[in-house]
Amino acid sequence: ASRGTIVSESAWSQAASQGKIDAIVDVWENEPSVDAAAVRSAMIATPHIAGHSYDAKLKGSLMMAKVFEQVTGIKPNYGAILLKINSAAKRNFSDVSSSEVYDLIASNRNLLNLSQRFKAVSALPNSDEAFDEFRNNYPIEREAFEDF
Repeated sequence: ASRGTIVSESAWSQAASQGKIDAIVDVWENEPSVDAAAVRSAMIATPHIAGHSYDAKLKGSLMMAKVFEQVTGIKPNYGAILLKINSAAKRNFSDVSSSEVYDLIASNRNLLNLSQRFKAVSALPNSDEAFDEFRNNYPIEREAFEDF
């Protein structure tokens, strides 16, 4: 997994369509104009929603507050946001076996349903709008691991 164009989308898509790899993809070249064939070739395809978790939004807010402090010299009260960030029971990813990760993905019906819907609309004429719609209306979810 990486930013679009870091890994050749056409190369992994071809390998996935030939059954050589199982691709789980969240970031696409030319977003929001995604390649429908690439989307369909992925085992799980999502519309760049990895940073849309509740925890990612909290951590982004914390980062902005720290920059605010550096620029202004005014120290915000970080207590409330740190409490929310640490409120979910999370595990360190390095302590989790690959089978546990696969089980977590397989049991996440929301993610699998999203993938199916995203694959279905990726070839439609208004797929750019659908891509943005998925991102703008993604439900709030917590992260499963401290470090993924």
